[in-house]
Amino acid sequence: MRNLFFTLCTLLCFQIQAQDEPATGSDGTLSFAVVETVPVMVGCEGLKGNDNLKNCFQEKLMRYVTKNFVFPKEATKAKVGCKIYVQFVVERDKSISNVEIVRGATGAYKKGNKKEKVAAKLLDKEVIRVVKGLKITQPAVQRGKPVRMSFMLPVNCKP
Repeated sequence: MRNLFFTLCTLLCFQIQAQDEPATGSDGTLSFAVVETVPVMVGCEGLKGNDNLKNCFQEKLMRYVTKNFVFPKEATKAKVGCKIYVQFVVERDKSISNVEIVRGATGAYKKGNKKEKVAAKLLDKEVIRVVKGLKITQPAVQRGKPVRMSFMLPVNCKP
């Protein structure tokens, strides 16, 4: 029996940024605070209105991560848990890229014992694995064109 108490923390506070290609002379990205249409996750197809899509995206994202996250046994044994912030990009082609831990368990247990450090690293890896498996059916849209969109997702992991 696995002991898992897993919650996603305030998805409403995750950061949404869209990126589009600038005219010339920069690194190729622009940031937007709000996009016209957010990406559409599996199960949200057919909804109209960005508010409805945002709510559905948040709900489906929470369900997906909760269902697919497997709390590492080592983390349970070492009683390692923390809030992990993961950032990722939904590409124009609906793929997930640039998945990285911004603030994770590895940093939180930097001064811990060997078992805690190993468990923390496994927690971070599991969050990355789950996010890489997200299924998006439509990319974000800005001014009628698909754009790259960056998300910051807080994940609260407790043993």
